[in-house]
Amino acid sequence: MVIDNWYHCGPLASNNKLSCCPAGGYWSKWSAWQKETDKIQWTRTRTCTSKDFFCPCTGETTNIVYTCPCTAVTVINSTSTCSSSTSKTPFSIRTPLNQASQCLSTFIIEATNFRYNFYTASGSDFVTTIGWVDSTGVCQTADVPGLGGMGTAGLFYKINFPCDLTTGTFGGSLRGVAMNDLT
Repeated sequence: MVIDNWYHCGPLASNNKLSCCPAGGYWSKWSAWQKETDKIQWTRTRTCTSKDFFCPCTGETTNIVYTCPCTAVTVINSTSTCSSSTSKTPFSIRTPLNQASQCLSTFIIEATNFRYNFYTASGSDFVTTIGWVDSTGVCQTADVPGLGGMGTAGLFYKINFPCDLTTGTFGGSLRGVAMNDLT
């Protein structure tokens, strides 16, 4: 009930079953995950915001996990999923290596025109199309310069994407192209 712009919680005289305290109480949002120093452990916390108003909370204030809290990245199943109308079709190469103890996802990209023409010359550099799916399920594509700079004869590039402990997704930058919220 609101009286003079203040919330007053029951039980109220007219209805003793009405109360402003829900089952479980009121909790703050979970904090961002924090990596514990020298441990393979991540911690996040929350606060019971209703305890000072005689509304106790049930549940834990601290959440501890012993593996990376980010969702592991997977490979796009179809080569046409992230086609770009102006560039080549991305080719799903390998399942990324998800290093749970380091909260790092590593991709291996092969610089080759052996199977398909993935690379095109752009001056003295090669350009290829990279495709990925973001956390909303939307396919993103970008032309990335510089991969295959020494040729397209099968060189391998290792690309690391760290976990964003606030969003719970992997992301980073590849040759100036932002690739965030990878799923």
